[in-house]
Amino acid sequence: MLKQLQWVGARAAVSVLFGVYPLGADSQDAHPRITTVAVVDHQTDQYNDPDDRIALLHADSSGGFSEAMFNDSGSGAWNALAWPNPVSATDGISRTGSPPSLAAVADQDWGTGSIFYFAADSTTSSTPNVRVPFFAGEDSWWWYGWTVPTSTGNMAPMTAISYDGPDGMPRGSVFGVSNDSRSLRELWLYQDNWSYYDHGPCPSGATLIIGPGSSLATAQVVGPADVHVVASGSDGNIWLRSTLNNHGWNWQNLGNPGWSRARVPILVAHPSGGTTRIHVFVPAWVGGSVHLFERYADRGGSGYTWASWKDWGAAPTGEPFNLTGGVTWHPGRIMNIHMFGVTDHDSSGCHGGKLLLFYWDGSGWHWSYPEVVPSGFDCEAAQTMSVAAIDSAMTRASVYLEDVSGAIWEYASTDGFAWEWHLLQ
Repeated sequence: MLKQLQWVGARAAVSVLFGVYPLGADSQDAHPRITTVAVVDHQTDQYNDPDDRIALLHADSSGGFSEAMFNDSGSGAWNALAWPNPVSATDGISRTGSPPSLAAVADQDWGTGSIFYFAADSTTSSTPNVRVPFFAGEDSWWWYGWTVPTSTGNMAPMTAISYDGPDGMPRGSVFGVSNDSRSLRELWLYQDNWSYYDHGPCPSGATLIIGPGSSLATAQVVGPADVHVVASGSDGNIWLRSTLNNHGWNWQNLGNPGWSRARVPILVAHPSGGTTRIHVFVPAWVGGSVHLFERYADRGGSGYTWASWKDWGAAPTGEPFNLTGGVTWHPGRIMNIHMFGVTDHDSSGCHGGKLLLFYWDGSGWHWSYPEVVPSGFDCEAAQTMSVAAIDSAMTRASVYLEDVSGAIWEYASTDGFAWEWHLLQ
């Protein structure tokens, strides 16, 4: 049963004590394994009606899964999906005491309903591979799917996109990194088959960190598909891996404006002046605090023209934080961009932090005061999360996250001002 908790109204003014955080080893720079993913299918069905289904999958350390679906263009009706049938659909996905790392895409080619694919690192054999089971959104049935050999070594899925290629055919890509974090790797879906591609290391050979919001296909926003993946390198730079209209891949060094080291970067995009603008946002250490940095670029005839880096400063509480993902949506026909993240684990060592927002409301960029998940726990609760916008007009935005007990929460809005907490399990 869906339990709803509501928070509405302006945030109260508060006194804030800013802390100074050490510049030593930072175990929270890298995003944890992705155990909660949400994916939206914005396709139309055989009756030319928008499906606008969202599927949510959560994996626990025992290898078990819980799922929910959000249907009917933001109606708020969540329906639990049955355990995979056949059970073998999820065979081989990690049951070793550690949760698998997940990513998900929607197949926009399915004529009678949505099909959602969930990729997870696998233990089916001694040969490295990724398991890609799937289920159909209309009938809620599972199928075994694919076991895709990753011929150059292991890959932990971290981020995924669904888009239309230049030939008009739907595609999906799942990106992850190798065990040593030096190689970017991809599973890609085309004409109902999955293939593997190793993008290799960035030009400097640095180790790379990415998260669930680190990939983007501009076809989700406007025009033909450019695909981008952004990573923070151990050399201090931000590295962008891109293909323009699916014609060849290239690395680009987006540089370092002066931080000591960067955390997980994310990408968002939107129409701007008749073209596409993409933004890279990344939290990074400056002195004893984590600041939010932004760099954006506009699409031209031969590529992207990049502006300089901008420093948006520290979060309102001064706590270090990671970003997880962002969404462009249109409440009240006004373009909004909301980016979500979590603050670091609290001083007691409790795993999880507060929910953090940085957003564009049509007139400017703003910080939102960090939110505590209303779980009732004494310690901070927010952990992994996924972000999605639902309905064909992009008028509902939601973020999904896990609390310290493993419960899944939705934080959603239809107007960009009032946000509500929903306990999903």
